[in-house]
Amino acid sequence: MGKMRQQRKCPPHYEFQRIDTTGNVYLYFNGEDKLLYNFNISVGDQYPSAYSGFNWQLVDKYTVTGFGKNLIALDYVLKSLTGIVKKRITIIEEFGLTRYLGDLYIDRYYPDGEFFGGVINQITYGYPLVKRQQIDWSEYYPLQVGDFWIYRGNTSNFYSLEIRTILKDTLINNKIYKKIKIVSDIYGTRNTGYKYERFENRSVYEYNFIYSDEVLLHKFSACVGDTISGWRLNNKNYETLHFFMYPDIVFYSKDFSRGIGYTGGTIEFGGTNLVGAVINGVVYGDTTLTGIEEEKAGLISDYKLFQNYPNPFNPTTTIKYQIVKPNFVTIKIYDVLGSEVEILVNQYQNSGRYNVTFDANDLSSGIYIYVLKAGSYLTSKKLILLK
Repeated sequence: MGKMRQQRKCPPHYEFQRIDTTGNVYLYFNGEDKLLYNFNISVGDQYPSAYSGFNWQLVDKYTVTGFGKNLIALDYVLKSLTGIVKKRITIIEEFGLTRYLGDLYIDRYYPDGEFFGGVINQITYGYPLVKRQQIDWSEYYPLQVGDFWIYRGNTSNFYSLEIRTILKDTLINNKIYKKIKIVSDIYGTRNTGYKYERFENRSVYEYNFIYSDEVLLHKFSACVGDTISGWRLNNKNYETLHFFMYPDIVFYSKDFSRGIGYTGGTIEFGGTNLVGAVINGVVYGDTTLTGIEEEKAGLISDYKLFQNYPNPFNPTTTIKYQIVKPNFVTIKIYDVLGSEVEILVNQYQNSGRYNVTFDANDLSSGIYIYVLKAGSYLTSKKLILLK
């Protein structure tokens, strides 16, 4: 799980470890049994390490969500007697060592690494090392000129629409940024603005003209539980990344999907969901703009099934849809194997806009499909349950 920053072959490294009856981990080092990870201490406590002149200190303890579970995470630092930190690690319940940063003596060939998959007690989690090495993190934030995304949502009681379009490359301070046009319309009030963003070293940066410098927005290779620029990575897999603002005061979250980019998020009294996009010439979802004026006038020109909100969700979410003419309507939930798990709507309905709440309290985390059928019209979308 270590990342090689230089094109060289790292020598193999072996350790001998054991766990005592209390759950603590010991390392056999230089002919002695040394305490490696002490799980029976409080945040702030220190204890001697195997390395002379260095102590381990527990600096944080918190809960993370990963692989459908809520788990306890522990952050340790290896520091000198004068307080200089040489190494940082994260250990997560049921998974063990999930992140390390820094080097000391025998670790010089392995300066940092992060968990992306493994086989634990014969159960496979995440993805194997070879796939981790091939990850192109820019796939989670496409930035090709001509790409655009359409988001719909609400803020408090106000309907919202947002369109993001990448216009061109722009050179600022000898770095190439993408000029992004953002048109937003919140219940009839339209605004147009511009952002300048770039992707480098697994991270997204935005140029801030007020400070004449760039700021780090997101680091996609972060480990679950890492907090960067005020955003904590709460869940990750090969297809999606879920961040929330930390500390979580206004329930502010963001989701990214591989190959698509930003797919929506939440705030205290609302949120947005991606309804359509064109990325590198490929059309995704619904890219038709019927106009906010038509929405406000109550005119319905076609059948529509909207993306559920919030998404991901736990345990309830709202599904909105519209019917052009009177019909017998069903909305059913299926798992990824095609098995029907719940019927939300099963009745005759007149033309209009409707919404229904899906309570998945009895279901396990995962991806589900919701299907709208109205007469001969049939369509479906995915939703993600994260517990």
